[in-house]
Amino acid sequence: MLLFSNPYIWLRRIRHRNGYGVHSPFAFCFIKQVLEEHDAYYAYIEMDGRLKWWQRFRYRRHQHLLFRLHNFWTADKGEISVKSAESVMEIQFREGLMLVLTDIHRYRDEWLWVKRNPQVTVTFDLYDIGIAFCLAKLNKQDYIVNW
Repeated sequence: MLLFSNPYIWLRRIRHRNGYGVHSPFAFCFIKQVLEEHDAYYAYIEMDGRLKWWQRFRYRRHQHLLFRLHNFWTADKGEISVKSAESVMEIQFREGLMLVLTDIHRYRDEWLWVKRNPQVTVTFDLYDIGIAFCLAKLNKQDYIVNW
């Protein structure tokens, strides 16, 4: 949990919570219905059972988010790609791609390169995870979310 791992970062990003300041309907819906979703899903119990007890603190939240992202971005909307930010140069950006990058705070230059790409329109910075959408119908916007 971000609050317990680094309270300074959590407090610095507190104004970016629950969709405050987000005016795009797509981005607000994404933040409220995917990132900030707290309902229990049917697969959470099985996913948690695969993790060792010491892994649950760090990876449980990420796995639940990946599951919600997969449910949100179904096959009829486009493709999902999950990568480490250090291997970002091999990505081929195309319409309908949702890119999920890990360790974006460690590989900040690579994350900035993704944000500057002309095909990437909307990005969400969750501090340790970055989510980028390639959707031509949306205006270019970068969001910081206290997740």
